[in-house]
Amino acid sequence: MKRFLVLIILSLFSLSLYSQANLTTEKKSDTTVVDSVKQKPKLIAYAGAIAASRNYARGVNFGVGPSFQPYAGLSIAGVTFEIFGALSFNGKYNYGTTHDISLSYEYKGFKIGVHDYFFFNKADTTHNYFFETGDPSMDGHYYEVQASYEHKWFSVLAGYNFHNTNLKIEDKYWTGVYLEVKGNIIYGLSAIVGAITGPSYLNFYDKAGIAIVGIEWNRKINLGKKFFTILDVKFHVNPNYKNISAGVQRAPVNIFASFTF
Repeated sequence: MKRFLVLIILSLFSLSLYSQANLTTEKKSDTTVVDSVKQKPKLIAYAGAIAASRNYARGVNFGVGPSFQPYAGLSIAGVTFEIFGALSFNGKYNYGTTHDISLSYEYKGFKIGVHDYFFFNKADTTHNYFFETGDPSMDGHYYEVQASYEHKWFSVLAGYNFHNTNLKIEDKYWTGVYLEVKGNIIYGLSAIVGAITGPSYLNFYDKAGIAIVGIEWNRKINLGKKFFTILDVKFHVNPNYKNISAGVQRAPVNIFASFTF
């Protein structure tokens, strides 16, 4: 837990770094002109925080209270390294506190990346970030590869869990893939459908099914001349809520709101 708190504190002190473009010139007919502009890739460091009503993802509510979610990252030439955390008031439910470390590459709307999701299970008082017990229910690391595409009017996402997510059912191992499609309706308003193809420890489902059917709305709110926040509101119905694994809340309807700074 101490490592996680240190990680979050460091993330909030990240600063943006920029490199400047270099111009090469060539003299033609006693006139100096710009022959070409060679701009070096910009290394950008960023940080921010989300104040959310819940720690909620993929149709699963991980707690019963607010969640503070800081993030920080480095990006250059389409490659991004990011750390995302969630400190949540999860009440009687486990897994309210988590973080996600990811490395991804994006090109013209296409994106592929690898994520290391780590859940701090409050029921395991001896938990260590670098320790594996061999029991997936006690180990907090879950690895996923994601592929996505984002367009002006729609986006699609597929996430395959390749480590610590297999469930053994009737002597067979199953790995669920999370699939999601979102389409824009009007400015700020969109419809979303998400599904899990099979049991998955990472996604907290014991069986396949539709995990999300709902609408989402977001709006940019200016806070003066230089600052702004983004309000995000979700209304999701989960037809597969009865198959959500133990340890998190089983809810057929989820209403979520957050402010991103």
